[in-house]
Amino acid sequence: MPTVQTEDNARACFDQLIESGSSYLVVLNPDQTVAGIVTKTSMASAMAEQLWG
Repeated sequence: MPTVQTEDNARACFDQLIESGSSYLVVLNPDQTVAGIVTKTSMASAMAEQLWG
């Protein structure tokens, strides 16, 4: 299962999400506990919000 850290770069996370073929990434805190998940839908929504307000 693909994971990223809370402090990771958003673009790198997006690239990893697309390249992994997975529909989500698990986001981990520095202590390796789960902070949440990022889905393709949530990433697209965040990008649209930034582009079009």
